[in-house]
Amino acid sequence: MGTIYDRCLSQAAAVITGKNPDTEQILKSAGVGENAIIRAKGRALHASFYNNEEPFDLPAMVDRAEEWFSHYGFDTETYRALVDWNRAGLESQDPAVGSYGKIAEVKGTYNLIDAIDALAGKATGVSYRALWSATPKRFAHAFHYMSQKDNLRGRSIVLPPVAPWLVPAFIRSCTAVAFLENRFPISFHTPQVPREVIACAMPLILSGEIYEKVYFSSQLVDRVNVLRVPDPQNIFELAQGIEDLLGSSELRQCLSHHSRALSRVLEARAPARDPIVELAEGLVANEHRTAAVA
Repeated sequence: MGTIYDRCLSQAAAVITGKNPDTEQILKSAGVGENAIIRAKGRALHASFYNNEEPFDLPAMVDRAEEWFSHYGFDTETYRALVDWNRAGLESQDPAVGSYGKIAEVKGTYNLIDAIDALAGKATGVSYRALWSATPKRFAHAFHYMSQKDNLRGRSIVLPPVAPWLVPAFIRSCTAVAFLENRFPISFHTPQVPREVIACAMPLILSGEIYEKVYFSSQLVDRVNVLRVPDPQNIFELAQGIEDLLGSSELRQCLSHHSRALSRVLEARAPARDPIVELAEGLVANEHRTAAVA
């Protein structure tokens, strides 16, 4: 596929990237001209991330998910098991640790399942709530793994991806949100999930890798505006961090207060306009195309 990617990139009128020099070098090696590289900074998050307006109707989303899953390519047994599992999860009133986005071992998906299962096994009040984005095969594999954890039955709900404008409501429906990416093979990968969670002023649990990788890492302070778990593969350490957070309203309030303050600074510095929209308008006006071909 590399040959095809290089061919497409080299003929593009414009390629949007950040300011990472490693990324730029990869693009240039693929044949992208200097004039075609557009260095863009991500726009400010939509106001819905920091305006607490829409509630997340969990029972309604579980109902809608059943229809979605029925067309997703699961075998009948997996589909029925998933439907029953989510319905049982609606009974839980325990604090919910949430996660959303792509799932994989390097995303910490299985680490989080193991940690919550360990806590539930010793009668800690905890539940798991997630929006998983994955192929049917990968989704089914992760669900089958989780369904073997008897402690999590009646304590967990797994939904498919939702529309972007529903994500802030999902975040706020959780007691805390975990983003545990670790040992990710792409060094310059910089996910936006941490920024979205702190914009909602929700307690955020971060892996040590992401704690160091996000562009605002110098402004993060463990147990002040985020909770840092150095290595999510250390299940005992991860479970202890979650237990500390759920057991202390003072810690949760501290993270919420200081993450909100940090988010306000980050969003105030971000462009109000979407750079992709501006680029598209420039292409229509032939500005970038002329520069790229020249």
